[in-house]
Formats: sequence, C-alpha cells, structure tokens
Amino acid sequence: MQDVILLVSTSAIFIFGYFLMNKLDVFLENNWNRQETALTYGENSLRIGFSNPFMAGGLADTFETYGKQHPDVSIHIFSGEESELCRELETHKLDIIFLPENTDISKKTHYNARMVLLRCAPVVMEYADFPIEPITQNQITQIALWRDSKKSPVIDFFIGCLNKFAVDQSQM
Repeated sequence: MQDVILLVSTSAIFIFGYFLMNKLDVFLENNWNRQETALTYGENSLRIGFSNPFMAGGLADTFETYGKQHPDVSIHIFSGEESELCRELETHKLDIIFLPENTDISKKTHYNARMVLLRCAPVVMEYADFPIEPITQNQITQIALWRDSKKSPVIDFFIGCLNKFAVDQSQM
C-alpha cells in the first residue's frame, strides 16, 4: 500500500512540475519578446550602430552631453558589418549608424547623412575587463546615417551634438 501511495504522490509531483515548467516557459518567452520589442521600438531609447567599435569611444563626450539633456533616454550601442547595420537602419531597429566614408550605400532608401571625424578610443572587453588599444591616433572620417522617424526629436538632438565632429565637405 505504501508503494502505491508513494508512486501516486511522486507522479502527481512530476505532473504538477511539468505543468509549472510549461507556465514558466510561456512567461519567459513572453517576457523575452516584450524586452526585444522594447529595445527595438522603445520610445525612450537611442540605438546606435558602429561598423568599428573603436569609434564609439570617440563619442564619449557626446554620449555624456546627450545623457545629461535626456536622462530618460537610454543609449544602446551595437557593432556589426556594414550590410547588417544598413539593414537594421532600414528596418528601424537602429536609429543612427556610423560607417567608413567609402562605404557603398544603397540608393533605394533615403538616408540623412553627415560626415564626421572621429578618433579611435580603447574598448574594454566585458568579461575580462581587459582594454583593447587602437594603434592609430588619427581622426577617421565616418558617415553618420539616420532615417527620418517619429522619434526625430530624440535623434535630432543627438545629431546636433555631432556638430563639433562635422566635416566641412568643401575642404575635402
């Protein structure tokens, strides 16, 4: 009799655990989707992509100025290949991207563009807390690209902060 009671109670615990884990999986999946949606389409976020992650450090002062003026906006920095960054800009998953000046840009999508001079800055590896130092100390010309969007005040203020890095096209 004890064996039957033990078998029934153990089976009930496993069945309850199975249903509980299914509920947890659904909750986690929904939470993940909400976070991804908030990151992709969040009104209070500015998503910036760089083809060269060393360039992000060159904008540290700009990020600081922007953060003081817009403390409610979170800045997310991404890095990837030029084609990936352009695709993410087209699909509104990124707000602004920085590419090398000689990048071939698709003509089928209208972009706003500004040439900027940025200096490479060290990047610190997240897990090893180990800095990676750039070899060049020269300023490098980059193209800042962005699309018109409903969030333009957030983007426009950041673009305004880039004025001190702007390249005079007539001198090139």
